Amino acid sequence: MHYIKLYFTFLLASQICSIQLISQNQSIDYTINSKLDDQHHTLAADMVITYHNLSSDTLLVLKMHTWMNVYKAKKSPFANQLKRLGIRAKFDLKKADKGGYSHISFMEENSSLNYNFEDESNEILSVELKTPIYPGEVKSILCHFVLQIPKNISRGGHLGQSYQMTQWYPKCALYDTTGWHTMPYLENGEYFNDFGNYDITIELPEDYFVAASGVLQTAAEVNKLEAWSKVCNELKIDNHTPSSNPVSSNYKTKIVAYKADRVSDFAWFADKQFWVNKDTISIENNTINVYSFYYPYITSSWKKATEYGKSAIRYFSEKIGAYPYKQVTLVEGKKNSSDAMEYPMITLIEKGYSSPLELEQVIVHEVGHNWFQGIVSNNERKEAWLDEGLVTYYEHEYFKSRPFPTFLSDAPYPMFTDYDKVDDFIWYLQASHRHDLSASSPVTDYSLSGYVESVYQKPAKGLRLLSKTLNDPDLSNFMKAYYTKYKFKHPSGINFIHLLNESNIHWFDKLYINSNQKIDVQLVKQKDNVIVKHDFDTSIPIEIEGYKKGKQVWSKIIHDAQRNDTISMLNLDLEYIVADPNFLLPETKRLNNILRLKKSPFTPKAFQTHLFPGIGHSLSDDWYFHPLAGYNHYDGFYPLLALHNLSLPKNSVQAGIIAGYGLKSKRPVIQSGIEYLAPFKTEGIDFLKIGAEFRTFSQSIYDVTNNKDYYTKLAFKFGIVLKQRNQGSSEKEFNVRPIIINSRYSYYSDIVIPGMGPIQIHGKTNYTIYEFKYSDVNRRNLFPHALNLGFEFANKYFKSTFEYNLTTPLRLGKNTAGDLKIFAGAQSNNSDKFNTSFVLNGTTSRQYSSQLDYKYDELLLGRNETSGSLSKQIFLKDAGFYTLSQALNTSDLLIAFSYRIKISDFIPIRPYAQYGFAHQKRTDIVQSYFTSGVSLVIIKNLLEVNIPLYENKTVQAGYSNNSNPHPKFKQKINFTLNLKDFNPIKWINKIGT
Repeated sequence: MHYIKLYFTFLLASQICSIQLISQNQSIDYTINSKLDDQHHTLAADMVITYHNLSSDTLLVLKMHTWMNVYKAKKSPFANQLKRLGIRAKFDLKKADKGGYSHISFMEENSSLNYNFEDESNEILSVELKTPIYPGEVKSILCHFVLQIPKNISRGGHLGQSYQMTQWYPKCALYDTTGWHTMPYLENGEYFNDFGNYDITIELPEDYFVAASGVLQTAAEVNKLEAWSKVCNELKIDNHTPSSNPVSSNYKTKIVAYKADRVSDFAWFADKQFWVNKDTISIENNTINVYSFYYPYITSSWKKATEYGKSAIRYFSEKIGAYPYKQVTLVEGKKNSSDAMEYPMITLIEKGYSSPLELEQVIVHEVGHNWFQGIVSNNERKEAWLDEGLVTYYEHEYFKSRPFPTFLSDAPYPMFTDYDKVDDFIWYLQASHRHDLSASSPVTDYSLSGYVESVYQKPAKGLRLLSKTLNDPDLSNFMKAYYTKYKFKHPSGINFIHLLNESNIHWFDKLYINSNQKIDVQLVKQKDNVIVKHDFDTSIPIEIEGYKKGKQVWSKIIHDAQRNDTISMLNLDLEYIVADPNFLLPETKRLNNILRLKKSPFTPKAFQTHLFPGIGHSLSDDWYFHPLAGYNHYDGFYPLLALHNLSLPKNSVQAGIIAGYGLKSKRPVIQSGIEYLAPFKTEGIDFLKIGAEFRTFSQSIYDVTNNKDYYTKLAFKFGIVLKQRNQGSSEKEFNVRPIIINSRYSYYSDIVIPGMGPIQIHGKTNYTIYEFKYSDVNRRNLFPHALNLGFEFANKYFKSTFEYNLTTPLRLGKNTAGDLKIFAGAQSNNSDKFNTSFVLNGTTSRQYSSQLDYKYDELLLGRNETSGSLSKQIFLKDAGFYTLSQALNTSDLLIAFSYRIKISDFIPIRPYAQYGFAHQKRTDIVQSYFTSGVSLVIIKNLLEVNIPLYENKTVQAGYSNNSNPHPKFKQKINFTLNLKDFNPIKWINKIGT
């Protein structure tokens, strides 16, 4: 009975696997006759859809994608994704630029068909068939549509009279054994289409040049392109600059026809300014036309585009399999970006690629998509790595003999680092924060850089290790078998992994695809042997290299390294050996990857010090020791020495001290801190954060010789960093901070003792405050927000605060936005140690102004200055008003609102308006406060100049407390210099997130 159960279990599992291994292939043919109106940017078309039902199911409806409707939709997954990615393009679209289908109708056998949209954005359409399509049956339906072509903000549309026609026709969704694959349009996230034959005609003004999927059938147009190509070959590109979209000289039209067989999509591009080059290449008796359509920009490298295209076709045909089509076309786009997008037989490459090497790289990558995605066509929306990762691997192999510059290649000065050899340095930054994702994560979970690192770079890295493991230098044998088996089919990742399993490879999907698990490899010396340890749950390949005089002299691949493998070093004369020398394993803790066997000047030291900050070495503990200088009014200029380990990728323990001597105060100036991030394994918690901070500065000097006032601060931090849902979600933290303040002062009194002089008075103030804070911050979103909830207490004192900052959309022009701040706070203070009060702002101009910064969190040039330029420094405390007025001073309740408008990215002037009201318990009076003006934003939140223009009477009355009770206009001008946000630990924590 046990064996019968086991048999049926195996049979069921086999059936499930057979369903998942490969999608059912349907076939859909499209015959489209279309006409472009370039005066009104419309396209009218009649389309015959011929559906070949090769499944075993009866189809009662056809589901279709009408993705061009997405730009006019008020709400859509596309718009939500753009907000998460921080891309504003759709928000800035004018109504006339949003486009969409103005008419769609369907007919079957002269009868109109009903249809309905299944989603709010009208991107997924369901057509009710008159009669079902039975298994094995072929049915044709007629579709008439009129498209108002949108402005191109993503992949398709128009830019003036330049047309990028992608996703332009209502397209049938793919149907397989799992059902209909309907999906919304996304910026990050591509497609999944059936193969079919396309017969396309396009009528448009005759002075356009057209590039398209498929083979051009119109003889006159073929001759025109060839003649123009010969002319373009003779012209010098630097003598021409394209004009701005000339209007068509006449209204004569032409019809161009194309055919494309066994392709999964059809795209076309039209412009009157295209230059054209044509070349040919033969692959296994197949003569392939290679076209490039480009603009004659002075800086253009497109003269050699067809050469790059031919080289790519030859390369991929040799490594994977012969290119089966008759044409490859390369098109330069008009958008000023570094985007590129592949379609069958054609690719669009935007004009951001200016250097020859950059252009060649993107052409190699995009042409490679014809094999992975064009011919072997998987579901890119769910398994983009199966295309992007494979193409990226071959792109890296193509340039192996002349490596493409890496992220660190153009550093301003040499850095002692070995990360300069990696293509995925950004992954290490993300992984050190535990913000990296697996290659199989939902596409909507990635940030822009996260998508590239997890879907492109990480699988490519795994394939490099795979090539070493299979002893197949460029994976040709394996990839040719994969290509031959699945071309013109829809394989899944399971198919790819299944082929790997046949080669006894069981680690690839676990390490590089289906998880973001990191491993830790360690080398340990044991007599004449080296023990290679790792903490992964299965055997893995590990590459080992030995070095002598800084050169590799020995190497070995352990193909199936168990958790403790032994390598004999008996007869090897080496200075040191390194595990995973080429950074192929997903490992971030590499300090134990080196075994130092002999002392040598060539061996990376276990501990290194450097004079300049930089990128760390993965095999060394790097510290940086260098001079700095600082200034404040009381300490004067102070030379500093900095010692810290702040580098990238960030360390789990970050520490540093800046110590100096105030030339004016004649006393030490110190600022130091340490922070430890302990990874946590529970579901909701990412890190435990433990830290400490110490600082001491002078805060006033009454006499240059002896009368001094200084403070010391010691603060501890205990925090919980919550896990983020995805790379675009908020960063949430709970923090507890005990803050210990010691303020000491000494001065000479007016009392003079005969024979002894004035009496010197000494004093000190000590207190401890306990602060609790919850923060929810999202900096990446198009409209970022920050929520801070605070509670603090001390002896006879408590305060609670609410602060919310939000960037809000504005339609005043491109890239306009508004910054909203809401603040509310309540407190009670009966302490005799320190005074606190809610205020409109934080300034140095108040008497006893250090009470405004009683936790000494700010770094101020003149903490207690009541006159002069340094008294005009403000910090955004409580209400956050941009004013020097001392109008508000309440220890009870304050509520305030502030709104500041960003006019554009290029105009630093930002108008603001601020309103607040406060309640005074002792007088039971509620007063309101209003101020408005403009800010000159040099560096947002770091360096700003604020110019009040109108302030109400209660605010104006606050100037009477100053030394100048009736300040002139220019005396109201103040500035923000937020020195505390120059904290390098904060910068490092933001990089790579």
